[in-house]
Amino acid sequence: MPWGLVVLVAVLVQSTLLSRVELWGVHPNLVFVLVATWALLRGRREAIGWAVGGGLLFDLFSATPFGTFTVPMLIVTFLLGYAEKLPFHLNLPLALAILFLASLLFTMLTLVLLQSLGWQVAWAIKLALMPRIAIVDLLTFALFYRPMRWLSLLAGGPKIEWT
Repeated sequence: MPWGLVVLVAVLVQSTLLSRVELWGVHPNLVFVLVATWALLRGRREAIGWAVGGGLLFDLFSATPFGTFTVPMLIVTFLLGYAEKLPFHLNLPLALAILFLASLLFTMLTLVLLQSLGWQVAWAIKLALMPRIAIVDLLTFALFYRPMRWLSLLAGGPKIEWT
């Protein structure tokens, strides 16, 4: 299966269609959600490739400095890999909680990186939007979890099961 094509389509959809969609003042972050979902379904090793591809492509299509999305996506994907090491069988509510926190971290890292690169960040506004960003990411996860699970089953091999 050409996984790179899935990431490329997600970046194109996010850069074109979803840049015009707004829920509660924020845009869905499809690329991050797909990468995070793959990390939760398949583990860190497989998701790092998605994070590199998705981050680099999204950086190419955005007006922000190169690496603005790749670096935070790699850091969060690496940390999401620890979910596969949890000593108990994970369940969907726990996956949602992990994704919520991962979304907050991804957003914060992106903002810190932008600020460190000299961009003006309206911290009060962005911090107020962060819970909404995470909720929209959870809604995006709800829409794409089953298709991503199907892709994971199609890929075969080791995977993490969420009950």
